[in-house]
Amino acid sequence: MSSLKKFEIEIWVKDILLILLGCFIYAMSINCFTDPNDISPGGVIGVGQLVGDLTGFPKGMFCLLMNFPIFTWAFLELNWRGLIKNLFATVSLNIIVDLTAQFLPAYKGDMILASILAGVVGGIGLGLIFIRGAATGGTDLLATLTKIHMPHIPVGKILFFIDGIVVAISAVVYSIGSNDPYAIINGATYAAILLFIQAKVIDTLIYGSSLGTGRMMIIISKKNDEISEKIMTELKRGVTALKSRGAYTSEEGEVLLSAVKKQEVHKTYDIIKSVDRNAFVIVGEAGEITGLGFKELDKELERSNFFKKIAEKKNK
Repeated sequence: MSSLKKFEIEIWVKDILLILLGCFIYAMSINCFTDPNDISPGGVIGVGQLVGDLTGFPKGMFCLLMNFPIFTWAFLELNWRGLIKNLFATVSLNIIVDLTAQFLPAYKGDMILASILAGVVGGIGLGLIFIRGAATGGTDLLATLTKIHMPHIPVGKILFFIDGIVVAISAVVYSIGSNDPYAIINGATYAAILLFIQAKVIDTLIYGSSLGTGRMMIIISKKNDEISEKIMTELKRGVTALKSRGAYTSEEGEVLLSAVKKQEVHKTYDIIKSVDRNAFVIVGEAGEITGLGFKELDKELERSNFFKKIAEKKNK
């Protein structure tokens, strides 16, 4: 056996083990926290949980049935090679959810704490699955497909948007028969807390803890040379001078662009104002900054290989 094939086998074994671990952890989120407290986790699993609570039908089995048309559509758009891990993760998750429902302890305590714990545990489980280039079907697969077309949007935020519909429906259904006039609002709020925390945990695992901590600063001044020199020497941050032209005056000039960490914004402001108090400054959030002084490029490229491979297969 060649070393290359041996390496590929080791990667697949590692993928399978981590996907199974992620499925088990996510099943804990469902059976320990969301299902016992009528908190919707969103997505197809949220629909399965709702149907299971109403009819007694195994939620995992129902999710498998719902995923069939989704995988059929994905198979037609992509190909079977790009769906092997997704299919494995989906089947494994739903089987594990039904099996572990028999012995995992149900937490029935503070609802906010249940939401937080469900978000953290569920985010870790899904994050492990996503890191290994898989998705658990349903909205997770839809989010993965959307990521191919809009790679600049984090997976967690895509899921947060799609799952909102499921959460709204579940909040209404779970509130039926309740004496609490705010049951719908409470149910939706607990689910929103869960999904928000889950999205943050997923993005942290996939993209690293630097996600959302970067800032992009655009500086317009007549003293660009002095400002850029101070930023480079005092903050050790790079500065790029971009050619610009005023739309009203047609005056040619330069605009400075610098990427800094969130905690460095005020220091950059101090430098700018010490040179030119009349400088025009725009600060925007940089969802992700990769390169020297920030996150390592090699690690990010490794994480994005899955999405690139699927995109390449789709174009063939």
